[in-house]
Amino acid sequence: MVTYEIQGPDGNLYQIDGPEGASKSQIVAAIQAKLRSQESEVRAPEERKPEPETGFFAGMRGAAENIKAAGYAVQAAAGVEGAEEKAKERREKSKAIYKQPEFLENPVEYVTGLAGQSIPYIVAPVVAGGVTALAAPALGAGALGTTIAATGASFLANAGQFSATNLSRQLEEGTKGKDLNVLNAVAASIPQAVLDTLSLKMMPGLGNILGKAGFRLGEREI
Repeated sequence: MVTYEIQGPDGNLYQIDGPEGASKSQIVAAIQAKLRSQESEVRAPEERKPEPETGFFAGMRGAAENIKAAGYAVQAAAGVEGAEEKAKERREKSKAIYKQPEFLENPVEYVTGLAGQSIPYIVAPVVAGGVTALAAPALGAGALGTTIAATGASFLANAGQFSATNLSRQLEEGTKGKDLNVLNAVAASIPQAVLDTLSLKMMPGLGNILGKAGFRLGEREI
């Protein structure tokens, strides 16, 4: 390879590396191609990633991705290959979708965002409790038995979600999939699930809002 130098019509000197023995026309064509490539790079707009959004619907979408991450965290704890990486991808996608604003900056967006984040977590406990409440009387349960069964089903659904979320948090904090502490995740989920199930007459999700606001009850380090 040798370095060729040629003067352009504008009087500027242009250099390019090429094989020895190249003709002048080949050198000119190579320099022109190089210049066109440089010009297209300058003109090409920079790819900008969309900024995370705030508010109710963005909170819902972000929470949905976190739930998927929690599911992959459970798989990582079970030793499923690639689950740890997929959990990380979902957490990063959640952060790209939703950003929690500071309360003093935008109290409305702060509250609606937290509410939106809670909605996806409400679905499973409500469905579990509702289906149980409908099925229990058909199985001969009385009013008290139905209430206990529905509450228990909602609690178990909540505990399962919190256990998975706690495992996902361990991954986010740097714990490897093979080192995830499942017992701690499950133990921490119990007070979390109790709060979420019993607060405001079976309104799952309240514990999440209270926790985000700084009112954490019965939470332990996981």
